[in-house]
Amino acid sequence: MAMTASAGTTTAGTDPETIEGLLRQDLFHADQAMLHMGPILRHLLQNDDRSIFSDEIIARVRGMLADVARQLVQAMGEAAGHADAAAWAREAGPGLAEMLAARQPLLYHLHML
Repeated sequence: MAMTASAGTTTAGTDPETIEGLLRQDLFHADQAMLHMGPILRHLLQNDDRSIFSDEIIARVRGMLADVARQLVQAMGEAAGHADAAAWAREAGPGLAEMLAARQPLLYHLHML
């Protein structure tokens, strides 16, 4: 800790290396939390256990997954010239949402939104 000459008070962490070390530790802890969050969130999306994440978070992520899946299937249907791409998306969307739920980076992204 450094002492300031004028005020005689102690200032912590003014050294850039100290600050960088603290930030590095914080990032490490955040990365560790992210590693464990994905499998837990995936499990909760596939089941009704809500002991860790709130109902709101599960519902929000489930809704975003369903919407992303519907948009992807509808875009594919329109590109393929399907007569009723929206109806096709409503049928095929839930299956794609399940597959997307297995993608940890997507779950991280949706959870952070």
